[in-house]
Amino acid sequence: MLKPEVYFLRYAYPCAKDLLGKSLKQEDIDKMRNSVLENSPLPREYLEGIFKNAIKGMKKINASDYWSIETIRAYFWIEHEKNLQHLEKMPMLKERCLVKRGKINEQLKHGFYKVQFTDGKTRNITLELLPEARLGDDVLVHRAHAVEKVYDKVNVYCFGNPHLSSDNLAMRLADKIELDGYTLMKCSSPDMIDTNLRPLVILDVVRNIKDVKIITDVNVLRQFNIVSTHDLDLGYHLNLLHELGELKDFTIIGIPPIAEEQTIEEKVKQTLKELFPVHF
Repeated sequence: MLKPEVYFLRYAYPCAKDLLGKSLKQEDIDKMRNSVLENSPLPREYLEGIFKNAIKGMKKINASDYWSIETIRAYFWIEHEKNLQHLEKMPMLKERCLVKRGKINEQLKHGFYKVQFTDGKTRNITLELLPEARLGDDVLVHRAHAVEKVYDKVNVYCFGNPHLSSDNLAMRLADKIELDGYTLMKCSSPDMIDTNLRPLVILDVVRNIKDVKIITDVNVLRQFNIVSTHDLDLGYHLNLLHELGELKDFTIIGIPPIAEEQTIEEKVKQTLKELFPVHF
């Protein structure tokens, strides 16, 4: 899972280069970049000493939990623009400092891409901080960096056997979880999967785990003793689609067969919001 300090740096790093030669050295810039790419958090005290305005804004949103991903997201998605009032007389610079949504629609030379924003404007950007993004993805852009993939809506396939208590937790959660922008659908057959769906998200019980686990590699499925026949069919189906080149990206949110249901429900909701943010 993405660490809050790393998530924060995805948004803050594009501004850090402005401080190069002032309060930051090149080694600081390199340290921040590596932190994002390796999902290795830097000390909060270090970050708070550099990005004081952002931290102040996050504290205004939620002083008791200002380092949560939810608070960081609320700041950069909504409140960050309010900190740019000093740039009113420099509209071009202010435009680049805004966090804006756009679609990656063209690959350029030297590792750059062109993104078209919802207002019709375009910009050349780098995927340095978001190497998993690709053509067609909707992303949020800060300066010249894509920082996060976002979605209009997210559908989640919930697999299980409704008649088997050790294998129907995903289906039970489909009835309970209500999140704006997310639709949880009960599934009994892999044939119901639309491989063109982006993101392709599956919620399923996985044996031999005690907590929520994210699986994004078909081969990893073989490492777990999956609970029931439908899961064996699912693994086979995903492997086959992968071999045929019809399946590129997918995410299985694995949940344990025996667990405190309320706890797993909250963790699944948190996982969905963190990994697949819906941006209205």
